[in-house]
Parts: sequence; C-alpha cells; structure tokens
Amino acid sequence: MSWFIPAEIAQMVMTSVLALVLFYLYANDRRPYLVMWALGWLFWFFKYFFEIAMFLNGETAFLLTGNLLCWLTGGVLLPLGVLNFLNQNKPLWFYSAGVIAVWIVCSNLLGLSFLYQAIPLFVFLGTLYIITGITLIRSRKRKLPGQIITGCCLILLGMHLMNYPLLVHIEMLSAWGYLIAGTITWITANGMLLIYYQSIRMKLSDSEKRFRLLAENARDLIYRYRPGNKPQVEYISPSAIEITGYTPEEFYADPAFFNNLLQPDTQTSPEAAREPVLTSPNALLQWRHKKGHIVWLEHRSTPFYDKHGNLIAIEGIARDITDRKNAEDQITRLEESRRHLLSDISHDLRTPMTSIQGFVEALRDGVINGPEEKKKYLDVIHARVLGINRLIRDLFQLTNLEAQQTTFNFSVVPIDILMQNIYDKFTYEVKQKGLSFKLHKEPASNESKNSKLDNYQSPIVYVDTDRIDQIFTNLISNAISHTNSGGLILISYKITLDNKDILISVKDNGTGISKKDMPYIFDRFYKVSKSRNSSAGGSGLGLAICMELIKKHGGRLWLESMPDQGTTVFFSLPCNQL
Repeated sequence: MSWFIPAEIAQMVMTSVLALVLFYLYANDRRPYLVMWALGWLFWFFKYFFEIAMFLNGETAFLLTGNLLCWLTGGVLLPLGVLNFLNQNKPLWFYSAGVIAVWIVCSNLLGLSFLYQAIPLFVFLGTLYIITGITLIRSRKRKLPGQIITGCCLILLGMHLMNYPLLVHIEMLSAWGYLIAGTITWITANGMLLIYYQSIRMKLSDSEKRFRLLAENARDLIYRYRPGNKPQVEYISPSAIEITGYTPEEFYADPAFFNNLLQPDTQTSPEAAREPVLTSPNALLQWRHKKGHIVWLEHRSTPFYDKHGNLIAIEGIARDITDRKNAEDQITRLEESRRHLLSDISHDLRTPMTSIQGFVEALRDGVINGPEEKKKYLDVIHARVLGINRLIRDLFQLTNLEAQQTTFNFSVVPIDILMQNIYDKFTYEVKQKGLSFKLHKEPASNESKNSKLDNYQSPIVYVDTDRIDQIFTNLISNAISHTNSGGLILISYKITLDNKDILISVKDNGTGISKKDMPYIFDRFYKVSKSRNSSAGGSGLGLAICMELIKKHGGRLWLESMPDQGTTVFFSLPCNQL
C-alpha cells in the first residue's frame, strides 16, 4: 500500500487548508456554521493523522480510539453546521453521538475488534449525512445552486461511510475507496464554500435592492459622489427630479452640476466655487430649480477616506425645506409686524389719551371758561375717543373674521345703485381734502355689445351692504391719506368677459407702494413704512380686514402700484342678472 501515506498526507493538506479558510471567514463574518465547519475539518485532519500513525505503528488501543473519536466529532460538526446554515434546530437524535462516543471507549476497553467498534459509528454517520443531504436539497429557506451539489455529495458520502468498515481492510478495494472518498469529500468541501459565498452574494443583492428601493422612493435627495481628478456622481436618487427639476442623468453627465445649481450667497469664497460644496458635512444650501425659483436644502454628508487619509467618496442626503424656510421667514416677519403694531397701538392709544387727559384737567380746573372754547375742546376729546374706538374695533373685527364669528346680512342689490350710493357717501369727504373724485362704469371690453352693463338688464350682487361700505371706507381712506392735494381718486366698475363677476377698482395717483412691500401688503399687522403710516394714522389692519370681508363675499382682492405714480386696488364680487 505504497499509495496510502501520500493519499493521507494529501487529505491532511486539504482539510487543514479548509479549516484555515473557514476560521478566517469566521473571524470576519462570525457565522456559527463557519466555526462548526472549520472544527469539523480540523478533527478530520487529526483523523488522518491517527490513520498514518496506525499504518506505521499498528492499531493500538489509543490510536484506534483517537481515530474513531475524531471520525465522530468531525462527522457530527459538518452536518450540524449545514443545519445551522439553514437556520434549523439540531434534531434530538444528534445527541446519539454521545452514546456512540461511550460505545467507542467501552468497546476499546473490552478489546473488541475494529469491526465491532466501527459499525455503529459509521452507520450513525452515514445515516446522519444522508438525512442532512436530503434536508439541504429540499430546504425552502434558501434556494442556492450550490445546495443541490453539496446535498448530493453529502448523500454519497453517507452511503460511502456505511460500507467503510467492511471495505477498509480489503486491499484491492481500499485504494478505489480512498479515491472515491477523497473526491466526494473535496466536492463536499467546495460545495460548502460555494453555498456560503452564494448566500453572502444573495444577501448583498437583497440589501442593495432594499437600499435602492428605499432611496428611489425617498422624498429626500440621496447621492454618492466620488471626488478627485476625475470626479463622478456615482448615484443620485430619482427625487432629484421633484426637488431640482433636473433628471439624474443630467447629474451623471456633469460632476460639477451640484455647484452649478448653487446660488452665489451659498458660496462664500472662490475656493468654494471650485471645490464641491458636498464636502461640507452640514450645510444650508440654496439651489435654483430648473423652473427658476429658489429651493432651500438641508444638506448632510459623510466623507469616506482611504488608509492614507485621501478623500475617496462622499455620501449624503439633502432635504427640501423650502416650505419650512418660507414659514420661518413668514413667522419672523409677522412677529416683527406684531411688535411694530403693539408699539404703534401703544402710541396711538397713549397720544390721544394724553391729550384727553390734558383737556379734561383744563376743563376741571376752570382754565377754559368760554362756551365756544369749551365746545371746541369737547369736540377734540370726542374725536380722540372715536379714534380709539376705531382702533379697538378694527382689532376686534379682524379677530372675529379670522375666527369665523362674524355675522353677515346678505341682500340682493343692483350694482349701479350700490356704486352710486358709495360715490355719494364719500364725495364730500374726498373733495374736502382737495382731491378730485370720479365714478366710472366701464364696458366689459371695447368690442362687447352684449355686456350686462351696456343693456337694459342691470347686474345684481348678493352682498352685505354694511360690509361693502366698510371695504370702501378703508380703501378710500387709504387713497385720501396717500394722495397729495389736487390728486384724483377714481372708482371704476365693470362686468368681466365671462359675465360671472363684477370687477371694481379704487385708483389714486398718490405716493404708491414700493416693490419690496408688495408681497406683504395684505398681511395682518403689516405697515408699509413708518413715515407713511405715521402720517396716515393707520393700524396696518385695514387691508387685512378688506381681504377677509371680500373672501366672505366669494371674491378676490389684489392691487397694482408704482412708487410715486399711485395705487390701484381691485376686487371682484360674484354677480347675477336682474
């Protein structure tokens, strides 16, 4: 048997290499089945060691017992690792290995022959391998190509183990038995490694699919960027379309695309324009959307470095906070307006109250004696009280309007009669200020010959006349306050082309409103300029009240203005035909 020792040494080399590879994998992956497989092959390595020792020194009791116990331990650990890989609990008959171990020791002490010692062991191992192979093939927990190969090899190995005690000492068959056993063992070992790597690959693939699914359905912009001499956007989520208006392909085509979207305010230095802003771990960015508007982004990123400290990749996430930013700006602006309002209200209350107190003390102390002079002072006190009441009324009314606690008394009114009444009511007040005042009824268009205002059918509106009167009171008072003597206030009205609304305008040629104040002119508490409002005595609530009142009537309110050229306030009211 000159072939025996080289064959055994070859098996020892194979099993030792397998054990080292599996121990290395376990050190990096910490899977229990890896250490079971590693220990199984390690015990088989010692099994071959005992077989060489018995070949050279004869079958001593110690060597034979050590050989059979290594057969048993390694033979149990390998299928046990397979079941652990399949996430199955080991069956109760695995504990039969303890009984087999006791039998090996006792039979050796009793001096029984090799055949009597080995048959229970190899029948047990053969049965164990056949059942494990079938379990691996039929398992639905994992479906990997390597499972079928490894399962079949385990079945063949189990069948071989069952006849091993009978054939091991037949010289003409033992060589072929060793060759077949070595081949099956080698394929089984490689099959175990194959199913391990296939499972890792499947997990990575599933993980990548889950991450991609998460990234592609996330509303935040997720990206991976590779800097360097040849920068590249390796990944960007589809949410880029919704947030920026640009497709991921446009980002992939131009690595500098991130910086191209930045507003100048975001870049604080020339270096910032050259280096990707993505390198900033946390930043608040302004990007210009493809449609032209500004998008605010809350940006967080994580840099990755190689072992030399060189930046190799940046992964980050950018969240669209435009709505939140606008809301914060709105809150800040309203808070500032509220502080100004409280200051103004305090001033507007304190000033008339001071004058009222002075006049009352003068009357009480007898400083004012003549009837005419007393009447004059009482008229001033009365005017001051009316002003205070007006301020308090505006605050109370706006609060009720916004809380929907205001009662309306709607009635049907012809628009011509309503507008004429408004004109007649304010004519004296406007002309007393040295201003011209006109009422103008316009056709729907120059070409319209069927307009409701141009024939005998008079359009009507369904309104609360007291509230409409209040709207005009605010609008005309504003126009009077901001129009110099000799100016013009023009009230116009017409039916819209679709015959659904009456469009009314109040136009003056006064001081106008600056462009920066236009977006906030209807905000509650907002006052255009301190100098303008202080002269007008306004509280900053008039237009806000008008807006709420017109909304309750189903209409809209807006204005157009140019500084030093005047202001035109428009509002619409739904109309019907009488």
